[in-house]
Amino acid sequence: MSGEATERFRAVVNQSVAEFKAAGRRDLIQDVAAETKRPPAGRPVVLIAGETRRGKSSLVNALLRHPGLSPAGPDLATSAYLLFTHGAQASATLGIAAGTDVERRPIPLDEIGEWATTEGNPGNVRRVLAVEVAVDALILKHVTIVDTPGHGGLESAEGSIGVPMARQADAVVFVLDAGSPVSDPELAFLRSVSARVDAVIVVVTKTDDYPGWARIVDDDRDLLRRYAPELANVPVLAVSARVAEKALARQPGPVTDRLWQESGVDELHRLLKQRVAGRASLLRACNILVTARDGLRTVNGLAALGVAAARGEPTVKTAIEAERTRLRQYGSRWNQRVNAGIGKVKLTHSEALGRGLGELQRKYTGVIEKSKRQEHEAIADRLVTDINELAAALSRQAGLALAGLVADGKLDVPVAATFPLADVRAAFRQLEQGHTRGKIVLAP
Repeated sequence: MSGEATERFRAVVNQSVAEFKAAGRRDLIQDVAAETKRPPAGRPVVLIAGETRRGKSSLVNALLRHPGLSPAGPDLATSAYLLFTHGAQASATLGIAAGTDVERRPIPLDEIGEWATTEGNPGNVRRVLAVEVAVDALILKHVTIVDTPGHGGLESAEGSIGVPMARQADAVVFVLDAGSPVSDPELAFLRSVSARVDAVIVVVTKTDDYPGWARIVDDDRDLLRRYAPELANVPVLAVSARVAEKALARQPGPVTDRLWQESGVDELHRLLKQRVAGRASLLRACNILVTARDGLRTVNGLAALGVAAARGEPTVKTAIEAERTRLRQYGSRWNQRVNAGIGKVKLTHSEALGRGLGELQRKYTGVIEKSKRQEHEAIADRLVTDINELAAALSRQAGLALAGLVADGKLDVPVAATFPLADVRAAFRQLEQGHTRGKIVLAP
């Protein structure tokens, strides 16, 4: 940005923060601060997000022109983040949780599926955080691509990709498929993303599977215009990774060129180069402004509601009565959702435990059969260590699952009041009064 543009940018951000401070909205100030403090990146980060089994990994493979690189298939689901960066030599490196540290370990490319899918690593018992894959792909000279794991449902704003990773994205490619129009949870996700990320592209995959794909694409555009007006001008592309794979399998020629164009991947590649490539600093500035704009909308909306209430407008009275009714019903529903959520975590935990113990049993049966008697005591010690590590990993998974239920909106934790850390005494006074509905939150 030019010097004048930089000054205007800073003035807008500072004015927004001043508005948030005057409204007592520390959370909105923190949102803007988090965007401004992000470390600089050489290449923009493009997040490939969406529901499970929408064809995200196949789309990534087609975009990189490397079929089979990211594990894909009708029965496969990614269980860890895959970070694709440019490299002259193809390589894959694991990032594994090792206590508070991250252990990095190189693996062959053909073993990615064994570490980063629910089939090869059920319940993520191997504690894989991410797999970084370097490959010589043209698009990766301009951007870093992150293929996100599927978590079984976008039932809240950032259910598929998690809040931390969503906030690290400079641009988002959101993947739908041509089997049905965009769903309510997907619209909610897109609205949430548009409050943080300026560059959003929607891709409708599997057009080769559904003859009526063009109508679905039109429906998606119409639903975005009606229910997410802020995304009315977002590009919506129709793509077939299968047709792209056919093109990549052929020798260069007119037929190959036609297939590649028909696949829609060429148009996605063009959009990424045009709107994202080489624009890391500009995109981050845009995302700061988008975050500030969304915060101002929130503050202005609350102010307008306050004015209407002061005037005694009947619509506001009706809305308040409706909210009181909702809050009265909230308690019993919350308890039901807590029990259901914890039950789901227990079931998942139990299944993962069974799979993990089965894997250890198979491993140590082979070890014992090949060992000598004097080695059995040491083997038993290693087995105990592995069982303890499995238990610790599952405990972490259970904790993350509960946190995920809260983040995904499946498990609501009501907040009665929020106090700055400096006002900890006031927080305790409110607790001592009793009858507190919800949690008391201390904000740093």
